[in-house]
Amino acid sequence: MSKVKRRQFLQFAGSALATIGLSQLELQRQGLRYRQVLAQNPSRKLALLVGINRYPESNRFGRLRGCVQDVELQKNLLIHRFGFNKNDIKTLTDAQASRKGILEAFEQHLIAQAQPGDVVVFHFSGHGSFVTDPSPIDPNSPFNSTFVPADDASPAGGVVKDIMGQTLFLLLYALRQKTENVTVVLDSCHSGGGTRGEILVRAGEPGGSASPEEFEYQKQWLTRLNLTKEQFQAERRKGAAAGVVIASAKSDQQAADYRFGDFNAGAFTYLLTQYLWQETSNVESAIASIKNRIRPLSVQIPQYDVQPGSNNKNKPIYFQDQPIPPAEAVVLNVQGNEATIWMGGIEQNSLDAFGEGAILTPVIGTRGANPTQFELTSRQGLIATATIKQGSAQQGQLLQEFARAIPTDWKLGIGLDPSLGSDATTAARELQQLNRTEAIASQSARQTYADKVHYILSRMSAAYRRQLQEYGGATNIPAEGSIGLFSPALEVIPQSFGAAGEGIEAAMERLSPTLRGLLATRIIKLTLNAQSSQLGVGASISVLWRNRPITLIGQSFTPRSSNCDVPKDCEPGVSRGEKTLSQEIPLGAPFQLEIVNNEQEALYLGILAIDTSGEITVLFPNHFHELAAISDDEIKESEATRIEANSTRLIPNANDDFVLASEELGAGEILVIASQEPMVEALKRLRGLSRGRKGLFSLGERSADVMNQFISDIDTISRGTLGVKSREEYYKQVSTAKIAALSISFAVVPD
Repeated sequence: MSKVKRRQFLQFAGSALATIGLSQLELQRQGLRYRQVLAQNPSRKLALLVGINRYPESNRFGRLRGCVQDVELQKNLLIHRFGFNKNDIKTLTDAQASRKGILEAFEQHLIAQAQPGDVVVFHFSGHGSFVTDPSPIDPNSPFNSTFVPADDASPAGGVVKDIMGQTLFLLLYALRQKTENVTVVLDSCHSGGGTRGEILVRAGEPGGSASPEEFEYQKQWLTRLNLTKEQFQAERRKGAAAGVVIASAKSDQQAADYRFGDFNAGAFTYLLTQYLWQETSNVESAIASIKNRIRPLSVQIPQYDVQPGSNNKNKPIYFQDQPIPPAEAVVLNVQGNEATIWMGGIEQNSLDAFGEGAILTPVIGTRGANPTQFELTSRQGLIATATIKQGSAQQGQLLQEFARAIPTDWKLGIGLDPSLGSDATTAARELQQLNRTEAIASQSARQTYADKVHYILSRMSAAYRRQLQEYGGATNIPAEGSIGLFSPALEVIPQSFGAAGEGIEAAMERLSPTLRGLLATRIIKLTLNAQSSQLGVGASISVLWRNRPITLIGQSFTPRSSNCDVPKDCEPGVSRGEKTLSQEIPLGAPFQLEIVNNEQEALYLGILAIDTSGEITVLFPNHFHELAAISDDEIKESEATRIEANSTRLIPNANDDFVLASEELGAGEILVIASQEPMVEALKRLRGLSRGRKGLFSLGERSADVMNQFISDIDTISRGTLGVKSREEYYKQVSTAKIAALSISFAVVPD
């Protein structure tokens, strides 16, 4: 952290990871509309969901892990969020999803049954590939994308049983004769396969050509649709055959089969369905949000295409115009005082906080003064069991977060890459010396791990350098033979790789502060609850640059607060003119934080800045504001962080003798924690660390200790509302009624 008199610079390391958890302003703003459930759309809703994990063993493609889970994700979403009847949803998984099975189900379940105005959804998760197209519509590409059925065991480069994109076009064209309310979701990819770091790739090796059976099937449909080949080609050039087609990646990119804690799913499908549990916006907004949220997980850019001449990109996703209250979960089954719950609405970075001790209640607007509480006793994947307290429950009941529970023994999982060779034993021993850090050995050269891996310790091999260049377009790639950290998607963690030839013990000593910072960042981000907090809090970042107008570049607020009935009540910066929300700060530009308290009582603040290498800097309270002036008096110390009821606080304000700016390009994230009571012990810890320092300061190796203290203070404050004193040694609780933890991400860019 650079120490410059009266001008405080923040360093944010650049990274292909880009920003993690970008502003969810669109989700939050639209969430304000969802205060009541509207009548169901009277049209029938049909869905065909296909997911294939178990492919034949061949040299063309390997087995996947998350495609069947994708089917469950979509099925529960459609039933509990979009009102589909379970009898109108047909699922095909693994062996059921043969070429014949898929085509017959599409014809019989969708085309044959659809009526005018009906809503239709087709989802495919599995391997994608491509074959030579004898009639290409793009003169620069002789290939046609395909999706691979479960019974295709053909060798690479030969005749394959794939279902071609132009076959899907014909099926959709036929469906369009019945209804135009059609959504197709394809979570597969269309290039070479294999693995990328810890990530499985949904791509089979390309086939040489499609089977004669495939071309005969297309010919039959041309006859049934009364289309000539020329008319068919003309229709293909126009765009999507019907409704909306959503693809998880560009045609030359790889779609990730990702491990989310203790289950696998398509990175795109999981993020899409989780988003839709909170927000049912239009197609364009939904895909824009997923593009931002998928960046830390996988180098893939979701795409969509709409029926030519339609306004489908601005229509509600899945063509369901029915605002519904946001939710984290739904009750699947009730037996006595126990319930089985589907947790499809939990944000992926928060999953670890929804095990034993977390509490859910019925959605706001449907619960009474003393709502039923569902206290989780366990969770496996996205299915949890809960004890029902102070009330009754029923199947299909939508639930929202009331309190999350952060395990006190939560550990940072570090995968040991096969490239370490015999040094893996030494690395494991060194990692075990770090508190709450766990070494996890890979099971094979394919780099798959049995347990949760947050980062991968690895040597930079020639193969990894090629992958970084090919998949991520990365620049300034570390030297071959250097040791450092990757993300599970094989993204370089900034500033983690050393010099070529560095010994493992020296590397581990050098990486120790980085690992502590990454641990601290993961722990504190488990508190983030902007979408579920009941406190009325808003936060924003604005740029104050030379003679230019003040520019709002990012913001976050709590849409579920009772004090946030309309956006203007909770959005900060409303009087500052046009909101560009670029999430970009020019290099060296001063920026200002604005925190709004919409509650009828005072709140207490803590504000942190985090870069992508895990470095944590305390922005508030700081030396300039309070820490140098306050005594050991806890009351005075607490008042230093106070923001009065129905008021706004600027950091820095016009009278402060400092500015905030960034002196390096890259990504940054601001975390704002607001509580109904002061975080006394954390403030004591910060005061002790600040002695003898000037200005802002980074926490360095003490970051994990300070974050743990923040969590302990939050737990103490939360339990006053929850009325729970037991088992605090196993987990720390974060109450949505007492705590609001918000995040705003941004990128520092050249001026």
